[in-house]
Amino acid sequence: MRYNIKYKCRIVQFLIARAMALLHSTGEMAVGDRSNGVSIIGSEFHGKVLGTTQVGSLHAIRPQTSGRA
Repeated sequence: MRYNIKYKCRIVQFLIARAMALLHSTGEMAVGDRSNGVSIIGSEFHGKVLGTTQVGSLHAIRPQTSGRA
């Protein structure tokens, strides 16, 4: 099965943002903290918590992600 590289990149960026949200919710990551991830094939992704916000009644982070698959 072939996957679009751009699509895979978006999935990984989503997963990094999700991980940062979980770390922020447990107090392990604060606003301004950075997260770096490297895969076994050498792809690098970087994330940063820009701030917090609220979506309806839920607390959320404003993530910034970058990298290439």
